[in-house]
Amino acid sequence: MRLAIHKSITRIAFLIVLVGAASILTFGQHGYRVTKRVTFPKGRVSTTVSGTIPNKLESHEYIVRVRKGQTIKLRLHATRLSIGFYTMSPSNAMIEEETFLKDYTGTLEESGDYHIFVYSTKGAGKYSLDIQIASDI
Repeated sequence: MRLAIHKSITRIAFLIVLVGAASILTFGQHGYRVTKRVTFPKGRVSTTVSGTIPNKLESHEYIVRVRKGQTIKLRLHATRLSIGFYTMSPSNAMIEEETFLKDYTGTLEESGDYHIFVYSTKGAGKYSLDIQIASDI
């Protein structure tokens, strides 16, 4: 009887450790994302968004709708050097090979929603992102 109880306790302890380890691994791999659609004040072609990245597991996503041929200008101001951004096109292609940008200006090749992701590689920090979209910048 003691042997059966001992085996049961051992199995339960093993399961608890296994579930705990899986939870830690899952938490370590996944953060969360804050997503916002960017709107421009009436008659304006630029706006500034800002936020705080609390840790390296979080990113902020900004969605802007543009037309093919328009120029986008992005400039990031951050309290930490570890905060950067990258941008994805409507067809899910990166518009710049670099994934840790501070500035970007380019003519867009597709119409639709572009996604700008601001993130940190090391810890918390505040930022502001200037976004300008026009036919000619």
